[in-house]
Amino acid sequence: MKKNGLSFMIELLIMLVIFIILINVSVVVYASARNTSQKARHLSDAVILASNGAEVFIASEDENEIIRILNQNDNHKNNDALEFSYNDDLEPQADGRMVMKIDRTENDGFVHGKITIFYDNEVIYELETGRAQKGGRQ
Repeated sequence: MKKNGLSFMIELLIMLVIFIILINVSVVVYASARNTSQKARHLSDAVILASNGAEVFIASEDENEIIRILNQNDNHKNNDALEFSYNDDLEPQADGRMVMKIDRTENDGFVHGKITIFYDNEVIYELETGRAQKGGRQ
């Protein structure tokens, strides 16, 4: 009788260990999927934000006009650069985690723009655009 009880306990212990291992594997898979999903969401939001920034860049005459259009809720972060911050819902927010930086250079009648999107100070998307300078060559 004791022999059967001991083998039952060992069998039960082995099944418990296997069950715990399966739970751990499931948790790791779930955490990995959640992390991948969040990264995909941030990338998708960054593409939208960069596209909006490119439209404003192409339509504007100069940096002051870009600031006038994109500065909402005091989200213009740096007076020396074109940096605008947004929250996770892409709403302008002064201390948002997503930052759009626009670098603007002029070269022989062409205005080149590089739009970089950061999330928690990590670059997640870059978009380059340009247009002929309005009014022709200067």
